Amino acid sequence: VSRMPVREALRSLETQGYIATAYHKGYRVTNGQELPLHGHLPGLLRCVAERHTQLGDLESKVAFENEILHVLGRLRPTPSGCSSRSL
Repeated sequence: VSRMPVREALRSLETQGYIATAYHKGYRVTNGQELPLHGHLPGLLRCVAERHTQLGDLESKVAFENEILHVLGRLRPTPSGCSSRSL
């Protein structure tokens, strides 16, 4: 399974202000005040879901799911206490 869709999604989330990156530290979820007023997150999640349904065999789907979970696990908690585990 290619990592490209995940990387594109992360870049898109960062551009939209949902996450921030720190050099060699991974990603963190920004606080709610930093979020833009327009919502692209549902569209991004829809794209991830569409990619998942396009994968043919169970092995590819499981690998894609594991990659998404790995990326979500790297997100840092916000000062308000939210974490990727509560997603």
